[in-house]
Amino acid sequence: MVTVGFGVCDLCGIGMADRTVFSISLTKHFYMKTNMGNADRVIRVILAIVFSALYFTGTVTGTWGTVLLVFGGVFLMVSVMGFCPLYAIFGINSCGNKK
Repeated sequence: MVTVGFGVCDLCGIGMADRTVFSISLTKHFYMKTNMGNADRVIRVILAIVFSALYFTGTVTGTWGTVLLVFGGVFLMVSVMGFCPLYAIFGINSCGNKK
């Protein structure tokens, strides 16, 4: 459970004065906007495929192989969502849509 402090939601105008709500109900108010363009997404999918191929063919093994596989999974997940958390932190938007 998440405790929401005093204030009013900017999106719907509902007052949120000290009530306890499930975090799932907050997701409709706080969502991720697409901040990745098609070129970024395609490049990350290609890198994910290359990283997976390197791991599963045994070219890269051990810790480095696991690290590459994790990076590949993250790249694939971020590409499917179209939202990069690091882009959001640094204010980068390659999508073409205005913020």
